[in-house]
Amino acid sequence: MNFFKKKKKRPFILTYGVTMPNHRGGGVSNVMKEGYVEHRLRGAPYKFAATITSSAERIFPLLESLSSYVGFPCMAVLQDHIDEPYVVYSSTDRMIEEALEVFKEYSFRLINDGFTGFGLASRQFEVFVGDHKRLNIYCNSLTGVRKTMIEFGIPKKSKVKWIGHGNHYHVQLGALFADEIKPMNEPLPEAEITKHDAGSEAYTDFQNDIIDRLGLKIDSWRRNIAKGP
Repeated sequence: MNFFKKKKKRPFILTYGVTMPNHRGGGVSNVMKEGYVEHRLRGAPYKFAATITSSAERIFPLLESLSSYVGFPCMAVLQDHIDEPYVVYSSTDRMIEEALEVFKEYSFRLINDGFTGFGLASRQFEVFVGDHKRLNIYCNSLTGVRKTMIEFGIPKKSKVKWIGHGNHYHVQLGALFADEIKPMNEPLPEAEITKHDAGSEAYTDFQNDIIDRLGLKIDSWRRNIAKGP
C-alpha cells in the first residue's frame, strides 16, 4: 500500500462570463488557485474583511454557507456593471432564506454573467460576489469565515491571485449563447440552454426579475462597500 499517494488536485474552473486570454469560458485554468486572505479594517463599518478566490462551481455553495453568519435584519444586494459608474440595488429587511431562494433560482446566471454582482449584508456580516467572481466578506469576527474555509479546504494565504489582477474580459450572459462566442467556451449546461431557448429575452432579463421579486432599490451608499479590499 502506498501511504504517500498524492491527493488528486481539484481543478480550478472559470466562470463563463469572466475569463482570461488563452482560456475557455467555463473551462479549467492552471493559472488560478483557490485561497483566501484576511484584512483588518479601520474607519469602516466592519472590523475585518476577507477575500476568497474559488473555482466557479464552489462560488454559490460558499455564499450559501457563509450566509449563516449574516444574521437578521438582512439586506439583499445586486450590482449591475454594464455601465460605468455601475449601479447598486439593495432591499429593505429580508429573511436570509427568502433572498437565498431567489438567488439560488438564478444562480447560474448570477455566477456566469460577467457584469453582475450579488450578495447579502447585515450589520455584523456581509458576503458578496463581485463582477470578477471573487467573494468579498466584511465582518466583525473572522471565526465563521475561518471555519468555512476549513470545511471547504480553501487555504489561507498572504496574497491570492484573482482574475482582475491581469488581462481578462467580461461577457454578458446573452452573448454566451451567440454562435460566434460558443466556440470560445465549454458547452453550456443543457438545463440553461433549455431555459434560454424557451424565452431568450426573459432569460437574460434576470436582473430585473430579482429586483422585482426582492423589492430592490438603487442604493448609492453601498457602491463603495461592495468593491472589496
